[in-house]
Amino acid sequence: KDQTYFLAHLSPSQLSRALFPLGALTKAQVRQLAAVAGLATQARKDSQGICFLGKVKFPEFV
Repeated sequence: KDQTYFLAHLSPSQLSRALFPLGALTKAQVRQLAAVAGLATQARKDSQGICFLGKVKFPEFV
């Protein structure tokens, strides 16, 4: 359920500009932070897709 597989498709230049704002937080920690913040997504089921892309196709995103 890890989405880092998409990193393999990035060029070294793209990867050098990538930001990972959640750093070393676990999924459980992120869900806890979301719950504290009152975000509706904190109880959302896990998905297999790249959820943050929405309807944007992967090649268009990168």
